[in-house]
Amino acid sequence: MRRFLLFLSGQPHLRRWMETSPVAHRLAQRFVAGNRLDQALAACRRVNSEGISATVDYLGEHVRTLAEAAQCRDAYLQTLRAIVDGRSDSN
Repeated sequence: MRRFLLFLSGQPHLRRWMETSPVAHRLAQRFVAGNRLDQALAACRRVNSEGISATVDYLGEHVRTLAEAAQCRDAYLQTLRAIVDGRSDSN
């Protein structure tokens, strides 16, 4: 099962479908705050206002090259800076 899920995660057409399909969006919206950092931070503010801490993840961190690894690193550093700057109760 693990191999199959990893195989699926590497399929570009499946990723495009997950990112653009209204059906996929409805399935994921409870768990995924959005496709952009500003959407995730807005969700953090909403749950923080209810006294709940949040966790922000950068999905798609499965990398194969050094350039992709650097891109993921940069995305996480940008996220951490935004969390600190916005004083979000999140990690």
